[in-house]
Amino acid sequence: MFKKLSWLLFIFPAFAGYSQTHSIEGSVKDSVSKAPLIGALIRVIPVNDSVVKYSAVVDYDGNFKIVNVESGKYRLEASYISYNTLRREILVSENKKFTLLLSETAIAVGGVTITEKIPPVKQKGDTTEFNSEAYKTNPDANAEDLVRKMPGVTIENGQVKAQGEDVKKVLVDGKEFFGEDPASALKNLPADMIDKVQVFDRASDQAAFSGVDDGNQQKTINIITKKDRREGVFGKVYAGYGTNDRYQSGLSLNVMNGAHRFTIIGMSNNINQQNFASEDLLGISGGGGGRGMRRGGPGGAASNFMVGQQRGISTTHSFGLNYSGDLSKRLKLTGSYFFNSSENVNNQDLNRTTFLSGDSSQLYHEESRYRTNSNNHRFNFRMEYTIDSFNSIILTPRLSLQTTGSNNSIMGESRLQAEQLINSLQTINGSAGQGYTFNNDLLYRHRFAKPGRTFSINLGTGANNRLNDNFLRSDNTIYAGSSVIGDSINQEGYNNSNGHNLSSRVSYTEPLSSKTTLQFTYNVNRNYSEADKRTFNFTGNEYSQVDSALSSTFNTTYTTQSGGLDFDYKIDSAADLSLGLDYQVAVLNSNMSFPRTDNINRPFYNLLPNARFSYKFSEKSNIRIRYRTRTNAPSVSQLQNVTDNSNPVLLSRGNPNLKQELNHMLFGRWMKTNVQKARSLFIMAFAQTTQDYIGNSTLVAQRDTVIDGVDTLRRGSQLTRPVNLNGYWNVRGFVVYSMPVGFIKSNLNS
Repeated sequence: MFKKLSWLLFIFPAFAGYSQTHSIEGSVKDSVSKAPLIGALIRVIPVNDSVVKYSAVVDYDGNFKIVNVESGKYRLEASYISYNTLRREILVSENKKFTLLLSETAIAVGGVTITEKIPPVKQKGDTTEFNSEAYKTNPDANAEDLVRKMPGVTIENGQVKAQGEDVKKVLVDGKEFFGEDPASALKNLPADMIDKVQVFDRASDQAAFSGVDDGNQQKTINIITKKDRREGVFGKVYAGYGTNDRYQSGLSLNVMNGAHRFTIIGMSNNINQQNFASEDLLGISGGGGGRGMRRGGPGGAASNFMVGQQRGISTTHSFGLNYSGDLSKRLKLTGSYFFNSSENVNNQDLNRTTFLSGDSSQLYHEESRYRTNSNNHRFNFRMEYTIDSFNSIILTPRLSLQTTGSNNSIMGESRLQAEQLINSLQTINGSAGQGYTFNNDLLYRHRFAKPGRTFSINLGTGANNRLNDNFLRSDNTIYAGSSVIGDSINQEGYNNSNGHNLSSRVSYTEPLSSKTTLQFTYNVNRNYSEADKRTFNFTGNEYSQVDSALSSTFNTTYTTQSGGLDFDYKIDSAADLSLGLDYQVAVLNSNMSFPRTDNINRPFYNLLPNARFSYKFSEKSNIRIRYRTRTNAPSVSQLQNVTDNSNPVLLSRGNPNLKQELNHMLFGRWMKTNVQKARSLFIMAFAQTTQDYIGNSTLVAQRDTVIDGVDTLRRGSQLTRPVNLNGYWNVRGFVVYSMPVGFIKSNLNS
């Protein structure tokens, strides 16, 4: 199985040997119709043994091929569900080619012939393929209803997951459908037009071109449509009304004409079906009382459509357009537009117990009412142009525009030992804002005359801007023994931010032999963000007094440069090993100009190794292991040393002394399918540890406490701020087993 592995970097034992080998190939067809039997199983067994030595699965064209077969006598078996197994003795002394005809076995019941030809699941290398006919759905079902029934596919809080990982893209016949919003794609495709569903790890455009894995794979679902549904116009309209004035309505229309596909979707409801996953509110909506700092990278450019479902009940009105087509043999276009209008009502009751020193504890009770309105416009576009056989470019711009407003009210109190009242508050706050996020990637790829030698350069740009006006009215009462202290807040202000990012990646691959390839890469990235927050206290008849403790002007720049070398070794047709090492220099620079001047300049130097190993035991079983490292910089909101007092007893603020994170991730998966018995098993394991993990630290004031020599944290109040922590790790696993249950004509997935 393994051959000539003696120099494999001391990782795997070596096996040596040599014998003359040949190939066995051919086709498998129905004996009557001569139709190819896709997925038929071929087994080759030595005549003096019962153990299968070689095997293959028939491909889409009805063909199979087995290589490296040693000379000798064998039994050749071809089997397929509901067909008689064909057995033949063969002598392998040279390359062999066969045409195998299988006869159908049928059970006649009252003149009806019952047959089952296609297995529900097949394994094709790293791709798991499901046959839609094996999973029964209602006549009006969509693709989401169908894939929910498939082993290893789940939908949690609006996020599509496959084999334990988030699905980043949904393709239809290999073409992007609705950008990076898998939930929208699945909700708006009828299930009855689907022939097969494929789940696989899609390589990046660069890796697909060079053939060297760059570690940027995305879990992807590819929907293969039925041939008779690839032409014409079809769609559906639905509506429903229920108690308490609840309603739901929507439409979808698909126009398919050869290489051109156009889709219109719409939806309106007040039953919390948010459908098109709401994008991050660009940091401009009203908050949840400052209960924690949002994690994220610099620049704040959130990925389109990838934020999960909001809490509470939403009334949503959405509309979308999607086009994909080949305008010529050289030019491919994909584009989509979304409009999403949402009103979210989120009423919460919160009880939190904080255990203090000794046996004492503090109970915080809160009743909060949040109402948020947002309008979102999102544009996605992808153009792939093949200049000639050696050169191509891919352009991917994305734009999001949003307006939002919120009104929130909070009533809360803190008690010591659940009895002694410490403080109470009544707060109303709100905001109104607008913002945009724009990103663009341009990838140029060049292939040299020598096979495997490639050059590519990727240029990325981005910009974002957020404008937000807010107000706060609060009455806070502090109980200190027999005295009662009232503390009222009447403030207005703004919180504006903007930023841009520039990135470039140069890659060159050089084949050293038919099995080995070297890849050289150089990356440079610059992310700049600035935030200007001003809070004004009401004095006299106007909001004119700047509260310096709640105001700040701050900017941060995070620049990285890295160079690396990756070594890819294709051990044989079944095994592949890749090892890589990058050296990265990063500089985090932060400047505060108000209310005081301050500067932090912090360099970081890291060696970032990566490794990947894959092995295909057979056509139905394979394993993949991947290790990688990466860094993550704190965001401008995490660094900005300014207090968020939207809830005066649950405060939060940034920390300008944060360091970057260093993540180590190890991922492994093993897949096996038994086509003959229609069974499948998938196992996934993931482990991660992080140095200088950015977590949250909460200080509970047991007495009035001065913070940073500026703020006074009242007794019973809490202050949360991000800090670097070591010792962070997480491990998760995922196992799914699928098998048919014949007596109820169903599939069991566990």
